[in-house]
Amino acid sequence: GGNLFANWDSSKNATFAGNIDVPEGKSIYSVNASRKIVLDEGSGAGRSASWTAYGDIKFSTYSDSSYNEKVRIKADGNVGIGTDSPIAKLSIAGTSDTDRINIGTVSGYNMLWLNNGTALVDANFFSRASDTNLYINRPSGKMIQFRENNVAGVTFLSGGNVGIGTDSPSSLLHITAGYANNNYL
Repeated sequence: GGNLFANWDSSKNATFAGNIDVPEGKSIYSVNASRKIVLDEGSGAGRSASWTAYGDIKFSTYSDSSYNEKVRIKADGNVGIGTDSPIAKLSIAGTSDTDRINIGTVSGYNMLWLNNGTALVDANFFSRASDTNLYINRPSGKMIQFRENNVAGVTFLSGGNVGIGTDSPSSLLHITAGYANNNYL
């Protein structure tokens, strides 16, 4: 056994060099009981490692002389990838913190938002075990479109018009199909 010492900077961050080995059945605890981090491998068959922290857990990478946060687990259980402020059980940031995909649960529904939303009305896909249906939703005033090779195949406009072969249906069902000079339905 022995002691493990760390280099603490003015922001109260620790820097460790090399590997930290936690022997079977042993743990590493912080000295301050109100702010703790626990690394524990467990013991016996089927053991697993665990990491307990007071507050958020942050995972960062080091490059260009600085640490860059990549993943955060909030104290409430929300996980952010590319964001330090996840707003759902899983938030994946795009090029900015407001350009993200969210996965979570609202009113018993499992939800997927592709538009940074977290409300039921903003979800793009949702389902729940009690009815086993899959719902595809669009925020108000928007359309749903199925495309092939980036060309509109089927378009559902917000007013209820459906277009096949057109992205701007002008009636409840608007079908555009043409081969040479013949139209087929």
